Amino acid sequence: MDNIGLPRDLRIRRIGFDFINRRAYVISAETYNIESFEWVSVPDVRNEYFAWSNKKCMKKLRKFMRGIDARLTNYRHWIEIE
Repeated sequence: MDNIGLPRDLRIRRIGFDFINRRAYVISAETYNIESFEWVSVPDVRNEYFAWSNKKCMKKLRKFMRGIDARLTNYRHWIEIE
């Protein structure tokens, strides 16, 4: 998930993970259309990591994800405070 070595235009995260409904959303760089894909397998990753990744994606995609469920971009919601 680290993309520091890429050129600036490729560093922008263009994928959002709906880990609640098991969907992935990809935004096109040219047309800015958002496509939806179903997950074929479920990765062994904590929800807060998915939410952190969603927080770092393109603004239009972040807004789209918040419209589905605000918890998808709020990684602090998923951290257990003991």
